[in-house]
Parts: sequence; structure tokens; C-alpha cells
Amino acid sequence: MDAAHTPFSEAQRERFHALLKLAAESTFEGERKNALAAADRLASQHGMTMDEAAAPPDMAAPPRLVRPATPTERELRQAAAHEFSGVVNLMDHFVDDDKKRREEALQEAYERGLDS
Repeated sequence: MDAAHTPFSEAQRERFHALLKLAAESTFEGERKNALAAADRLASQHGMTMDEAAAPPDMAAPPRLVRPATPTERELRQAAAHEFSGVVNLMDHFVDDDKKRREEALQEAYERGLDS
């Protein structure tokens, strides 16, 4: 199973180094051979060579996400004014419609002979 290069977790890193230590210090040839094979499999599962896996982890800080600049007060005011202007326009439309309905109702009342 060949995976993309993914870093070891802390537990996997400890296991890998324990396998390398066993391969280096064991007095039994079969045990050394099996420990190296297991270490190689573990490195391969993470898409690394034995040398890459044995290297110390990259201690550099992870890259920080760059946030977009916050809008200035002027930009916020302009956005609010634009949004508010739409509401005012809608309110003006409602007022105009109400006036028109009132005038039509009043005209109909005069036509029916009702006075104010």
C-alpha cells in the first residue's frame, strides 16, 4: 500500500525508532531482519524511504493562514449605507402604494356620494 508522503504520528515515530533500535542491538539475525522489514513497511505506508522516516520531524511552525484584511470603517459605513438605502427605497415604495390606495378609496367614496 503506497501512500502519499504523510508524517508519522508520535506513536508511529516511537514505534519506528524502537524497530530501528531493535534491528541495531538484537543479537539474533532473524529478529534484526524482521525489525528492519517492519520499519521499512511502516515507512512505505507513509510514502517515505527509510532515510526520510529516520530523519527528525520538521519542527518548523505550520504555515499560518492569511486572513483577508478587515474592512475599514469607511468600507463598513458604505456597505451599511448601501444596504440601508435598499430598505428605505422599499419603505418609500410602501408609502407611495398606501397613498395611492387611499386616494383611490377616497375617489371611489366621492363617486358613491360619500363626503369626508
